[in-house]
Amino acid sequence: MGKGYYVSTKVAICLGLAVIVIIVAVGLLAGLLPEKDQCDHKCDITTRAPIKSSTFEASTKPFPSTTTSEPSTPTPSQASYSYRLPPNVVPVHYNLELKPILDPETEGNYTFSGNVEILMNCEINTSTLFIHSHNLQYDDQISLFNAEGKELRITPKNDAKQQYLILELDDGNMESGESYTFKANFSGNLANDLSGFYRSEYVEDGKPKVMATSQMEPADARKAFPCFDEPEMKATFNVTLIHKCERVPLSNMPVSSSISITNDGWCATKFEQTPKMSTYLMAFIVSDFTFIEDNSTFLVRVFARKSEIKAGRAARALRVAKEVLDYFGTLFDFPYSLPKSDQIGIPDFAAGAMENWGLVTYRETALLYDKNESSESNKERVVSVIAHELTHQWFGDLVTIEWWSELWLNEGFATYFSYLGTNAVEPGWNFLQGFILDDFQRALLADSYSSSRPLSAPHESIVTPADMSSVFDDISYSKGGSILRMMNDILGNETFIKGLRTYVKELKYNNTNVHYLLGHLQEAVTDDVVKLPATVEEIFSNWTQQMGYPCVSINKSGIISQSHFLMNPTSNVTRISPHEYIWTIPIRWISSSTDETQTHWLRDKYNNMTIPQSDSWILLNAGAVGFYRVQYDDDLFSNLLTQLQLNHSVIPLENRAQLIDDTFNLATAGLMKIEDALDTTIYLVDESEYVPWQTAINNLGYINLMFSMSMSYGNLQTYMKKQIRKIYDDYHNFAVIPESHFDQYMQVSALSTACTYDIRECRTEAQKLFASMKNGSRENQIKANLRYIVYCNAIAAGGQAEWEFALEMYKKSSFSMEKAKILSALSCSKEPWILSRLLNYTLDESIIRKQDATKAIISVANNVVGQSLAWSFLKDQWNYIFQQYGIGAFSFSNLISGVTQRFSTSSELEELQDFKVNTPDFGSGTAAMDRAIEQTTTNIKWRKDNEERINIWLQDHIK
Repeated sequence: MGKGYYVSTKVAICLGLAVIVIIVAVGLLAGLLPEKDQCDHKCDITTRAPIKSSTFEASTKPFPSTTTSEPSTPTPSQASYSYRLPPNVVPVHYNLELKPILDPETEGNYTFSGNVEILMNCEINTSTLFIHSHNLQYDDQISLFNAEGKELRITPKNDAKQQYLILELDDGNMESGESYTFKANFSGNLANDLSGFYRSEYVEDGKPKVMATSQMEPADARKAFPCFDEPEMKATFNVTLIHKCERVPLSNMPVSSSISITNDGWCATKFEQTPKMSTYLMAFIVSDFTFIEDNSTFLVRVFARKSEIKAGRAARALRVAKEVLDYFGTLFDFPYSLPKSDQIGIPDFAAGAMENWGLVTYRETALLYDKNESSESNKERVVSVIAHELTHQWFGDLVTIEWWSELWLNEGFATYFSYLGTNAVEPGWNFLQGFILDDFQRALLADSYSSSRPLSAPHESIVTPADMSSVFDDISYSKGGSILRMMNDILGNETFIKGLRTYVKELKYNNTNVHYLLGHLQEAVTDDVVKLPATVEEIFSNWTQQMGYPCVSINKSGIISQSHFLMNPTSNVTRISPHEYIWTIPIRWISSSTDETQTHWLRDKYNNMTIPQSDSWILLNAGAVGFYRVQYDDDLFSNLLTQLQLNHSVIPLENRAQLIDDTFNLATAGLMKIEDALDTTIYLVDESEYVPWQTAINNLGYINLMFSMSMSYGNLQTYMKKQIRKIYDDYHNFAVIPESHFDQYMQVSALSTACTYDIRECRTEAQKLFASMKNGSRENQIKANLRYIVYCNAIAAGGQAEWEFALEMYKKSSFSMEKAKILSALSCSKEPWILSRLLNYTLDESIIRKQDATKAIISVANNVVGQSLAWSFLKDQWNYIFQQYGIGAFSFSNLISGVTQRFSTSSELEELQDFKVNTPDFGSGTAAMDRAIEQTTTNIKWRKDNEERINIWLQDHIK
């Protein structure tokens, strides 16, 4: 690493473990992955009455906007050079039939075939028809008919780059106002690439099994069937699945009929007609799964592998899904709109879950729960992910974005309302506290770089499929949710929900953009309830149309000002803001003399607010709801620190966390002294609440990351042992689990941090527990909450024998949640050759599933011993990794960020820059690579400015 630093082998081991435990444990606690975010089955022989088309009539949009960014729509002659469909033809209805081949006699040559009829309306005369198609093969039966049934002469062409099947009319045009029908037979590979119509393989009862499943979002429906694969191109669908009769077919709607069609065991199952919907929400599954159900109001089912259902691991998901759907139906004053809601756990699944309308797909870790084997964070993840995906049944499925440039109108809603849904199902958890850690702070960090982007961007800024995948990020999810949370606070819950109810009702089965949302919220505002300084659109367009957020500064005279906060203030901000990086900021504040929140609006660069001069302290952004950071002058900041150390409970829990997080980030940006940030951690010896503690651990984890090869690390370790000692003593017993939700998280955090910073009895106990299991205990006696801590510490302190034992545990375990814990722990080894072996296993799907490969690589990179190995592996295997994950996988950006997060030297920056120059395409990871370079530049500056000063401060506070 950098010059001038030396660590012994013993210290290197400790450092590797330290980084791993902090980063991975935080990930285990967080519950919902970003994973996309960014969401099984048995033959349904239930016959339901056909749904009448009038049930799904689309409404008229109530707020046509003159300011909405329109899609870049090429003329027919240009369309083959554009990724956007021309507006000439729109779909009305699909008749679709698919037949996956899953039989053993295929000898691994898995394929599917199908045929489709698409009824279309011509809006603008055209001689060229463009239909999305990707990796599909066609026979000669491609045809186009007019409304009278006359077949038109066409010349089909394939545009592989833009993923089109192009039909050129040999004579004349398709005429505006007329309807046409496209027909085609097609086939494709049922690959294991986790996208489109694909296969998932698993072993059950010692036998290999294979299923066909699907993942269409954002642009992979075109891999399953030719279609108009854009969210605004909604249509109705009639789906038929051809399958072996013993298998279970599922799609978005209930089964209408199922009949035997051959003498050798093939059946045709037809499903009821869908409502008007987007292609990315279609789902098709053929498996031998089974299910449990609740049919008390409408049909809710949970499908999974037979062994999982038999073990009772789907029961919790069924209860949660039913309760969440009922809760949202009441909250939005619009009941769930389909006859059934299926949830299914897929063994191979790239995202965390997917909100397919009526057939929601999940990773097994996000759906299946075992009371003896699952941790508290696993339990939370099941509830929150289900709540997230079922929010989408209204926000995303019923009301769908016009284009991917405003994905936050899907994912931001699902993020925020997943907290409300979870809170409704588990009121005793006090779950809304977790928003501060898991989304609010995450969003502030992600949005603090010049490489960030606005929530709502011009449609033409998102063009290619890689562009579409790239917006499934912390901006769409966590910032989107944070802005909605702020909207709720400013407008009040009654007004906010009132506006959302009309938004849902008037836009049902239609498409939306941000102007429709703000228009409905404005309609709900009444002056006698909500006092606003401007219209809803004027206030919130500042927050949706420009990237970043403000830093609000205040001095003891009450002068407040705002400026665009950047982690590296010297960054070159090239993105032009329509609002010149000025925000309309609602400043909620409290002081020592009152608990009642007051509001001051800051709409310009600066103004004055009246603050009580006699108060001992004043606190801005009460409740940490406003999406901004606060910088106090020295006197006001000193007053807050004094109060923290005298009686921290006087300051609200959310603001204790906010004060720590803001100060550390302001110090990184050079706006406050790093010593001030460290001062906010002194009071932690008396703090017992999880959210402030974990905020401090996360921010100190950055110092840990930067110090991991520095001789200053020992002082950090000594300080943290001193600070964590009391909370560790409260929770040190590995055999006793607290009752409350956040107390259990506090125990995990306390033990993880204690082991990380080398409280010996913590590590000794972890190693003893692992050894007892390794030496013949038939059952795993380690509490599920604490297994990762035990596994990781034992593997780090042990050698090949401990690692091999854990690897065998991983291979033998059939429960996905346990496998995830073990896989993360395998990266804790201190042996470079073992970590290299683990990296190579990510190329072998028989050991590490493709869905878990990027996580394993990142875990190795989090280990100080493995960081350079992971970086070299990424470069050496770039072509393979990019082919597998670079275009559509939601995890690809995380891979680039995770492998480079420790970079903090000029030589590492040069390596990154050279890699970018010499690599032709980063696909969906393009923005992540830009941020990695910016982050490395920030890390270099941070170390130069702060490392010596931090070491001096630590020396002064460990005496």
